[in-house]
Amino acid sequence: MIIYHKRDVYAIKVDNFALLNQKIESDSTKAKGANKDIKFHNIEKELEEYYSDNANDLEKAFFKRYGNYGVSVYKATDNNLTNWERLELNKNKVDKVPCN
Repeated sequence: MIIYHKRDVYAIKVDNFALLNQKIESDSTKAKGANKDIKFHNIEKELEEYYSDNANDLEKAFFKRYGNYGVSVYKATDNNLTNWERLELNKNKVDKVPCN
């Protein structure tokens, strides 16, 4: 999945589909609401508030929320999308590891 945010381009790679699916199912089960549509609406609202509260460091916020969901995050370092770095949460900061 490719994500574009304020001139930055990110790629999210699923490393462990079974784990990702398990975490999403768990989130869905725990969400408030009488049916799946209401639950997903409530999850969206919760995430909207979470990212709004953490707008000063969205990368770190993403890792704190989804760091154990079996995904990797990469960030393009040039406009041609030929150079990338892998982002990793290390203690309380995001480290950038060159891929090329």
